[in-house]
Amino acid sequence: MKSLKLAVVLTALFTHLALQPVHIVTVETKSIITESKRGKKIQKKIEGEQKKLAAPFEEVETKIKSQEAKLLEKQKSLATDDEKFKTQASLLSPEARAEKYDELQRRHRDLDEEVAAFQRSMRQAHEDAKKVDQKLEMFYRREMMSFEQDIKALIEDVAKSEGWDIVLAKEAVIYANHSTDKTHVVIKKLDKQEEEKEEQEKKAASKK
Repeated sequence: MKSLKLAVVLTALFTHLALQPVHIVTVETKSIITESKRGKKIQKKIEGEQKKLAAPFEEVETKIKSQEAKLLEKQKSLATDDEKFKTQASLLSPEARAEKYDELQRRHRDLDEEVAAFQRSMRQAHEDAKKVDQKLEMFYRREMMSFEQDIKALIEDVAKSEGWDIVLAKEAVIYANHSTDKTHVVIKKLDKQEEEKEEQEKKAASKK
């Protein structure tokens, strides 16, 4: 009897819920970030930080390319001289042959040292670039984490004022009617919030 009563209660509850309209909407996070005023400001800020961090590497890259070109030229020149020595060695006196051989060996050692130094500088440049990437990633996360938290809080406020029961990320929804997309509403509210913030900052600056 208890199970029958429970079934009746549950049926009544589900029937009541089914009669209540549930307002489900979707928002596209990517569009909110890329199209909103604050999102654009953050993107510009990140691009500026990227340029600032990458600036020293432009000079390093130019230097590395120049060194690489010089080493290739030396390798070609030494290879040509090696071939000449092989074909002309029999025509030289023992003293001249020994002197030329020693010269080529010295050049090979010098070139090996230059190549080793170049490889070390390449490894260092690679390590430095990794550190810069890590700094940029941390900067991006710091900026976006704060922004994403603000977006979430704003969506909650808008959902309450607009009567939305459930807000889903459009990126995670397989299909949704176009009318459910409320991204533009969130962007509009976010832009208004940003404009009010800018106005307050202007007033504060004018008082100084």
